[in-house]
Amino acid sequence: MLPAPRRDLHPPRKPLKSSLDKLEYNRKRYWGNREDNIRKAKEYYVENKEKVLKYQKDYVERYKEETQAYRKRWYQENKEKVIAKATKWNKRNRARRLEIQANYRNKNSNYIKSRNKEYRLRYRELAIEYYSNGRKIWACCNEKVQQFLTIDHIDGGGNKHRKLIGIAGGHNFYYWLKRNNYPEGYQVLCMNCNHAKGIFGICPHQNSDTTIPL
Repeated sequence: MLPAPRRDLHPPRKPLKSSLDKLEYNRKRYWGNREDNIRKAKEYYVENKEKVLKYQKDYVERYKEETQAYRKRWYQENKEKVIAKATKWNKRNRARRLEIQANYRNKNSNYIKSRNKEYRLRYRELAIEYYSNGRKIWACCNEKVQQFLTIDHIDGGGNKHRKLIGIAGGHNFYYWLKRNNYPEGYQVLCMNCNHAKGIFGICPHQNSDTTIPL
């Protein structure tokens, strides 16, 4: 028969009053043996890698919405702290950061291309939808095909304005509009109307005098 444990060597633990007390207890317990805990965690991961990855994947799938909501909320509450920490790390580890980015681009080039294309089309669609009041149509010639529509400077001077803000146009211009909350002074035109307006100063649909007979 085993001897009874000595209470002077193993005093009973005080009952925890709340979840906060439990959290603080676990935090002290972890940091008191941090190096040993990290070593054990690494050993367990190496021995049970497939099991750990499967558990993580199942957990993410099961609590996907809750996890995303928590991450967004946590990021908004700690945004300044996260940005400051990331900026500090990037300055100290510039070579490492560039290496990580290059490796990621090489391994995921097809995904990056498709994602960037989706973003470009989405920014363009948002701009056209906003400046056409959701109609996605140019009233001058009733063009409805999205690929034929573009954003026009109402008062002209598009090239001068793009040089002023330092962009070449295209998807960068659509992103600039979104970033600046879609300022006034723009409208939706079809490519033909926009091109004719740039040459003649007015769309031929609005002024028959500018129409050149064949």
